[in-house]
Amino acid sequence: MQANSGFGRLSRKLAAGAATVVLFVGTTLTARGELIYWANYWNNSGEWSDTNNWNLLRVPSIASNDSAVVYAGRTANILTPGPETATLYVGFWNGSGRVVVGPGADAYFPNLRITPGGAYYGELLVGGGTITCAGLAMLENGGPGVVQVTGGVLRVTGGVNAVQVTHIAYSYTGPQIIALGGNGRMEMVNGSASEFKIGTRPGTVARLNMSGNAVLTNLYRMTLGYATNGAFGAVSISNSAFLHMNGNLYIGGGWADDTDAEFGGTGVVTVAGGTLRAYDVVVGCYGTGELNVEGGRIQDVHDMCLVGSRGYGVVNQTGGTVDVERLYLSLSATPSNSVYNLGGGVLRVRGAVQNYAAANTVFNITGGVFSMYRWMTGTPGMPTMTNAGGIMSPALGLAGVARIETNYVETSSNCQISIDVGGTNRLSLYVNETKDPGYYDYVNVSGSVTLMGKLQVNVIDGFAETARKSDVFYVMSAGSDIAGAFSNVASGERVTTSDGHSFLVYYGNNAATTGAGMDPKKVTLTGFRHFPRGTIMCVR
Repeated sequence: MQANSGFGRLSRKLAAGAATVVLFVGTTLTARGELIYWANYWNNSGEWSDTNNWNLLRVPSIASNDSAVVYAGRTANILTPGPETATLYVGFWNGSGRVVVGPGADAYFPNLRITPGGAYYGELLVGGGTITCAGLAMLENGGPGVVQVTGGVLRVTGGVNAVQVTHIAYSYTGPQIIALGGNGRMEMVNGSASEFKIGTRPGTVARLNMSGNAVLTNLYRMTLGYATNGAFGAVSISNSAFLHMNGNLYIGGGWADDTDAEFGGTGVVTVAGGTLRAYDVVVGCYGTGELNVEGGRIQDVHDMCLVGSRGYGVVNQTGGTVDVERLYLSLSATPSNSVYNLGGGVLRVRGAVQNYAAANTVFNITGGVFSMYRWMTGTPGMPTMTNAGGIMSPALGLAGVARIETNYVETSSNCQISIDVGGTNRLSLYVNETKDPGYYDYVNVSGSVTLMGKLQVNVIDGFAETARKSDVFYVMSAGSDIAGAFSNVASGERVTTSDGHSFLVYYGNNAATTGAGMDPKKVTLTGFRHFPRGTIMCVR
């Protein structure tokens, strides 16, 4: 039949018993078995275990080092334990194919390839059971391919190049997609070395979509857009999905060196829900990277770096929470470009925000909540911290210190400084935060301060019960007289706390500050007053 003719040369070569080396995701396989292909032309689908569905009238066997091909627009169903082959091809250059894995299945294919060509497709649909492979590749012939896991487990045991989502054809007709949804689970067994590449060749469009309660776990490192000439790789996380990485995520470019073979790809990550966990996140590493945080959470990140080398990195945060140890606006030895746009959500940097080398960097605060320990000087140093509408909070509900080693400027009445007061003690400049009661927030600015937004004061840890009128709190200091004014309280007036108490506020070089004997280089709170506890009425 015409549908069979596509396997001509390869089938004859294997049938002749010649020793053939098959290279796949870092594995060298000497193949002496048969190439057995799906031959059920009378029904749209059939059972894997039915010998009548295969051209040699026997089920492919890993013991015989067979390889299996499912194509010709048909579907092979795996519903029971046992299927094993050296290599499984789903779809091929002259035909579409689909493999459906259901509850009760337990299959092992060391080399798992989604290999459609041209206008044909290849689909692996896992709705239950377990399928195990040493490596997964969606890398041949240019046709669209899908791996969908909505239940059960897809387990990958390999390390280097364990998963490649790309193509190698000269013409390209469709994207390569891994879709994890429902209660589907993808496990990378070799957690100390497993690699996941999405978009690794010129012209590739490849995606990993995670939704529902899906989990991708124990991954070592991932790269998006690892090639020159427009390779594109994207990851989306929504609902309650969880992407767990032991190593680093590279968004736009690879992890080796900045050679022309690896430079120029594009990577995009969108977190709309769920959780992304990685050791380091590099946005724009030898390529163009974009991280969009709309919801969910990015957590347990040691370093988040915008621009690795010869690249461009941008983070757009409009919601969710980003919790990192250190944020580098640049990590490049050459001039580069990077932007962090904070328009919503919470950005928490437990350590320093800094530039590493000569870089063109921008940090826009137009909304959301920003908390950090140190806005750090260095080479070439940090630009002025400009707040155009966000909330600057030193420790997000805990007492802490924020050091700004440059200038701090507010440019909008919509921005805010949020100060927590839980006692009369203040941490040293070299201690980030404390859960111990008895402390208050402090913002130390080495340069100038210009105010325009609101001052929000919150009494925490039950301090209102013991606070006294004579207590004094230096909640902000500057290297020069503080300019401008808070939009909600002038110097010498009272600011009402979030629970109805109030403090007198003094700042800037004005009559109120100097008359009270306060320092014009500090924002000082004193004169605590309790919220009225009730009104006595006399009824006759």
